[in-house]
Amino acid sequence: FMVTPIAGQPYDGGTGALLESDKPIAVYVGAPFEAIKVPYFEIIWEQLPPVSQWSDRHFVPPIHPNNQTRTILIGDNPITNVTFRYFDDPNLVEYTIEVEAGQARYFDMLGANEIVADGPVLIAQFETGHNPPPLLGDPYMMLVQPEARFKTSFIVRHPALSSGFFESNTITIVA
Repeated sequence: FMVTPIAGQPYDGGTGALLESDKPIAVYVGAPFEAIKVPYFEIIWEQLPPVSQWSDRHFVPPIHPNNQTRTILIGDNPITNVTFRYFDDPNLVEYTIEVEAGQARYFDMLGANEIVADGPVLIAQFETGHNPPPLLGDPYMMLVQPEARFKTSFIVRHPALSSGFFESNTITIVA
C-alpha cells in the first residue's frame, strides 16, 4: 500500500516494513524499553542508516566488563546466515543462526564478540545497567558500526570535566 506522509508527522510502519521514496527521507525508529525486554519506561530513538550502509562484519565491544548487553540484529536478505565468535571466553563455541529479512533477533552478550554474516545486517546494543546484576540503571542504545567504517585516526571531543556536570569520560577502542 502507498502512504503519503505529511511533513513532520510520524508514520507507524513496524519492523520489516520496506520504505521507498521518490525524495530523500530520514527514518527514525523508537521503542519503549519494555519492548526490548529491559524493565524501564524510557523510550529509545535512533536514526537508521540506509540499508546500503549495513555491513556483513561487526565487532561488538563490551560496554561494561561485568555486565551483559542486550544486542539486536536485523538482516536484509530473505535469509541471512550469521556467525557469532566470542573473543573473551575460549569455552564458548562459535555458532551460526539464520535471520529472515526484517526479523529482529535478540541476544544477551558478555565480553567482545565478532559477528560475521553472509549479507548486510544492522546491529544495536542496549545497555542494561552500570551496576552488577540484579541492579540496573541508565539504559541506552547505540548502533554498532561495521568494520568497513573503521578508520586509522579520530579526533575525540568530550565535555570539559571542569563543567562540574561530567565527573569522568570513558573511551572504548575496537581494533
